[in-house]
Amino acid sequence: MARGTPVSGPDLGLELAGATPTPVEVDYPHRWLRWIAPALRRVTLADGRTAQVALVIQGAAGRVLLAERPRQRLFALPTGGVQPGETIAAAAQREAAEETGLTVELTACPAVIRHWVGGRLVLCSYVVLLRSVGDVHQVPQGNEATSFGEARPDELLDLAGRWQRVREPLFGSLYGQLQAQLLTTASQILRGEHVP
Repeated sequence: MARGTPVSGPDLGLELAGATPTPVEVDYPHRWLRWIAPALRRVTLADGRTAQVALVIQGAAGRVLLAERPRQRLFALPTGGVQPGETIAAAAQREAAEETGLTVELTACPAVIRHWVGGRLVLCSYVVLLRSVGDVHQVPQGNEATSFGEARPDELLDLAGRWQRVREPLFGSLYGQLQAQLLTTASQILRGEHVP
């Protein structure tokens, strides 16, 4: 798949006006190519790509729900893999229940971030906007998140800056760069800015 081509892959399963997500192309340095494949094993699609949903769950006050990543001691958007044959809408609702314990209502899938390493598409992150139907969230058993927080859309950019400074022993700054891109894109969408 070439950069800028229309989005293909899992069925969106969205019955919404303008449901085709805008592609956001992100290139990472080639030196990460040998590390990224084992790190990002989600679900392999027919063309060899992987896919995940990034959950942008807004409460009544417009604040975004974030899950704490204990290893980095930072908050991030809840994410999860798309299972074989699953629509993006179904994956988002399943992952919201698994990651947060919330029942959610899907509103849109405005963007898909296509992560490229060394000219190879390695991950598609579908940014899904959701509205919480309930106002109680819990850390489900077995979840990697240890607690939850909330942030205004403009605060997501500050958090993205902190993720960009994360360095991991095995993957260097890759994981932090991925999280930063998800937060930046979500902030741009929620503040009505053009997604690059």
